[in-house]
Amino acid sequence: MMRSPTPVLPGMSMCNALTIDVEDYFQVSALAPYIARSEWETRECRIERNVARILAMLDEYGVRATFFTLGWVAERYPKLLRDIVANGHELASHGFAHQRATAQSPAAFFSDIQLAKIVLEDIAGVAVKGYRAPSFSIGRENEWAFECIERAGYRYSSSIYPIRHDHYGAPDAPRFTHDVRDGLVRHRDGPAHGRRAACVRMPHPRFRRSAAGGGCGRRGRTPWGLAPSGARPRLFSRRGS
Repeated sequence: MMRSPTPVLPGMSMCNALTIDVEDYFQVSALAPYIARSEWETRECRIERNVARILAMLDEYGVRATFFTLGWVAERYPKLLRDIVANGHELASHGFAHQRATAQSPAAFFSDIQLAKIVLEDIAGVAVKGYRAPSFSIGRENEWAFECIERAGYRYSSSIYPIRHDHYGAPDAPRFTHDVRDGLVRHRDGPAHGRRAACVRMPHPRFRRSAAGGGCGRRGRTPWGLAPSGARPRLFSRRGS
């Protein structure tokens, strides 16, 4: 069972948010130099099996999560989306084709995220309010993306990771939820940093973490990360998805 929220500072309690990026191993940005997009259709797709495992684990422990889902996956596995929603989880957008925002023009970026929202909502029959850029690829150099996200009809973005990393991250970004535009909120991404730490038990060893500070601690996973170790791609760095 999940523990009750643990007080970490006077007047504050710990809230833990679990998010899942619904993408397969061959769509990870770090593998882009090794697996061409033209090969995606030929690769074994493990997304259905692994998401089913995640849903079962979360259901067992009464945990709810947000599933940031690719439009590419949604078109090919529509039942997957309906299962996510039927199990009481939030369905959100990870874009359509898993292209980094930094690699697109504003027009191409808007087209991708708008298409993803339309596809997800048509299949699942629910409003999609959240968006997460592939590889957290929104930062100081492309803040124009927030205008596109709002214009596409999203209410919040979970696209900036407030850390220093060779693949993504904006270490000077605010660590907590805040308004980035009228009508658009940026949810905090990444670990909370603070003077005190609280360990919160998650439903499975692969989901466990220690969260520090007050406010909200986030833990994210990808379905391909649950594949047996021998089935995981070896051409892989520690870079993000």
